[in-house]
Amino acid sequence: MKIHGSPVRGRVTSFTSALLATALVAALATAQAAPIPTPGANAGAAPAAQNNNTPAVNNAAANNNAAGQAGASNSAETPKFLRFVRAGANGAKLRNIYDEQGVALSELSAGALLAVHGERAGWLDVEIPGGFPVWVFGEYLTPTSESGMLQVSGNDVRMRPKPSSGADSLPLRQLLARGTKVKMLGRNDMSKPLGEDWVRVTAPAGTRGWVATGQTEALAAGTDGATQWAAAVTAARAAAASAPAIATDGANSGGGSIAANETGNVTSALAAADKALAAERAKQERGEAANYDAVKKSYEDVLALNPAPSTAELVKERIELCAAYADGLRLSAELQNQKASIDAALRRRQEDMEKAAKSQPFDGRFDGRGFVETARLPGSDKPIYLVRFSGVAVAELQCSSGRFNLADFVGCEIGFNGREVRGGIASTNSALARPHAIDLARLEILTAAPVRR
Repeated sequence: MKIHGSPVRGRVTSFTSALLATALVAALATAQAAPIPTPGANAGAAPAAQNNNTPAVNNAAANNNAAGQAGASNSAETPKFLRFVRAGANGAKLRNIYDEQGVALSELSAGALLAVHGERAGWLDVEIPGGFPVWVFGEYLTPTSESGMLQVSGNDVRMRPKPSSGADSLPLRQLLARGTKVKMLGRNDMSKPLGEDWVRVTAPAGTRGWVATGQTEALAAGTDGATQWAAAVTAARAAAASAPAIATDGANSGGGSIAANETGNVTSALAAADKALAAERAKQERGEAANYDAVKKSYEDVLALNPAPSTAELVKERIELCAAYADGLRLSAELQNQKASIDAALRRRQEDMEKAAKSQPFDGRFDGRGFVETARLPGSDKPIYLVRFSGVAVAELQCSSGRFNLADFVGCEIGFNGREVRGGIASTNSALARPHAIDLARLEILTAAPVRR
């Protein structure tokens, strides 16, 4: 079950969604019982040329809109609005639901013209000239032959204020119909294919949001709101047509949007920075070293050109994205270094354990060890003292200091330290092989010889 872009196929289980559904049912009942009045001189009717872009708000259209169908109109009547108002002196916030907890879809500047479609509990259901940015899941969008334009490929596709299908991103009441064309403003994650990503687009004409009544003010007496609305829509269309197109393959793919009146220097610098970011992402995916700090500097240079507010918001999001990527790389490098350090320590420990397993208990304490025995050289009555270990004579002992009487240690296992006074002697026809000679400095009995009785 898909709920992010698909229309009425998903169930909304959150309390907020249930509350909204209840409110919509009430709106339907109100619309059926109390028709929206025809605007007076201050409102006027939208020109006939706007019929395909500005939805009707008569009884039938109100019912359709309450049921959540965007762009509904009644061909038998001229489209009408309830009235026109302007954003107050402090501007206004266009939200996805009629509640302060709703997500702000657009920040409206003071004096911005709004077409009112309906009212509810201190909130106005309004449309703004030129539309506003929304999020649509890419599975329901396909590229067109027109640069930067996408076409809706599903029926009743939802528009959301955030790139999410969660309870904090409740969809608008209006739905996108199959075949509707929308202008792409950005992508949420350019590393993903278009069909697996959330895409930011300009909502088509007729899409509406909610503005608190207290954030608006009435038009001056005698103002022809319909004429001003038509002019505002025409100006918005012209600005949108002149705005640079956004590529659907990832360029300029972020959470913000480029201002329609942005300067060429800013757009070219931003395009270059976006291209650099895409290149570094491709490097990282190939396992190569990526330099996001350099890309971050490119975006900071774009900010230094003083872009329009919406463009500046997009650039700041890119800077935060670069910082996150760079932090991720640094963290990954630190983890790799720590792993290498731990692996090296484990290898040294293993080597030490293997060496200890091969060593004798007294290694490092004595120069040698073994059992003392005597031997006589041919033609000599004086014995020599040998130390034998594991059947091999390891040393011939001498004691020039007279400290030790070597005869007392015959048969004992000893450990000894001393200095070498003669190297080993190989056997010949006339002489026996003899180990190297050690002049004792220290001697310790390890195992005593049995007592002779």
